[in-house]
Amino acid sequence: MRLEGAPGDGLSIDVCNPSPALATGETKIPGTGAGLLGLTERATLSGGRLEHGLDEHGQFRLRAWLPWPK
Repeated sequence: MRLEGAPGDGLSIDVCNPSPALATGETKIPGTGAGLLGLTERATLSGGRLEHGLDEHGQFRLRAWLPWPK
């Protein structure tokens, strides 16, 4: 996990961990994934952004940037 930022520059969040078996798309449990969609929506509404998914190494990665006013 990496967290950095400053007032006026914004807050950057980067989290990476091994991908759970469900993230490979093999099986989907009804109702899963709504948390990430909700987080993405909230980040966008605040003027930020959030991306998530598997990276080039097959690890699950979440990256977000949120505004941080002065």
